[in-house]
Amino acid sequence: GAQVLSITENGYGKRTPVEDFSVHHRGGGGIEPAAAKYGRLPAGHTEGWLESMGNLYRSFMECLRAKKDGTFEPGMIDFPTVHDGAEGVRFVQACLQSNEKGNAWVTMDENA
Repeated sequence: GAQVLSITENGYGKRTPVEDFSVHHRGGGGIEPAAAKYGRLPAGHTEGWLESMGNLYRSFMECLRAKKDGTFEPGMIDFPTVHDGAEGVRFVQACLQSNEKGNAWVTMDENA
């Protein structure tokens, strides 16, 4: 049958039957069920920007569907809100202000 050839840095080789390797799927061991639903790639793969945007849109759509069918609960919201976005803008403004002052500590304006 098929085999995998592994070679060490010292030049030693080892052949292992493919059947000896376990198959890993989404939500592998050590991942909480609440977090596993957001992973679409096997453990160890970087999900990155595309996956994060997909997760945001999926969560938002789940909330919209729940509002439509009357099952919505505020605890379902697990995506950034308008208030979170405004806080991000305040953070960027504070970063720019800090830079203008020679990288000095500044206070974020909560009313901006």
